[in-house]
Amino acid sequence: MNAAGEVVDSSQVSEGHGKTVVGRDGWKGEILGVPSPGGRFNRLQIGMTVAEVARILAAPSDQGSYITGQAFNPFSFGAGKSRYEMVYKNEGRLIFDSPSSFDFGSSGTVGAANGAYGAGYLVWIINSANQPAHR
Repeated sequence: MNAAGEVVDSSQVSEGHGKTVVGRDGWKGEILGVPSPGGRFNRLQIGMTVAEVARILAAPSDQGSYITGQAFNPFSFGAGKSRYEMVYKNEGRLIFDSPSSFDFGSSGTVGAANGAYGAGYLVWIINSANQPAHR
């Protein structure tokens, strides 16, 4: 991030440096960077589902999923084991948390051809006007 709070390289950011918010249904999340005035990300709320976000923003320029360190905790049965990410060129990244340890495996990630995306709830909005089209 630069001195003005703008995200220069979204691939280098880490959690805990943005504004912490509580969104829909009590989902806790973070908003990082300076949102564009009138930008599409301004219509999003922490706690939205992947499908809700996809209806508002349409297909991302890139997407993918990954596991977190929580996946290796044998005593963790709740959310936080995997993340799903949607990238929007010149807007930023959206990170979704898996609602439980089984939801990503059962729904998977399907291309935008049929309008289906991975499962999860929005927990991190990274505003970045410098966002490339890929992750």
